[in-house]
Amino acid sequence: MSDDIVQETFVRFLSIGAPGGVGNRMAWMKQVALNLIRDHFRRVARQPTEMLGDEIADPDCPPDEAAIRQERVAMFAQALDRLPPLRRTIFIRRKLHGESSRAVAESLCLTESAVDQHVARAMLTLQSEIMKKTSRGKRA
Repeated sequence: MSDDIVQETFVRFLSIGAPGGVGNRMAWMKQVALNLIRDHFRRVARQPTEMLGDEIADPDCPPDEAAIRQERVAMFAQALDRLPPLRRTIFIRRKLHGESSRAVAESLCLTESAVDQHVARAMLTLQSEIMKKTSRGKRA
């Protein structure tokens, strides 16, 4: 993705014709790149997320335990859907797809530290959301 952003930024810069109308070329190019990144994540946010399926069920698992597992998977999926789009994307790529921090950071034009922070915050949010739901269920 980062290569595409850089390329599109240069294409737009070259398409404006004589660059005399742009006061600070570097600032203009940074703003264009930032806008392209924002557009990308807006598109990603509008794409439907894939729900976790029931194919992870263990055939030897007792029905009551299978129902509990299904409920936990559903709670996790709902909590995951409520994460901000960038954080959700990073979490899925790092923890569910097993990509490295470096690979995710490079493709999203972020630092490895920022990727790790998103993952940590996502985990805290997911844990908190699931804890809230399970504590509500115990009170009912």
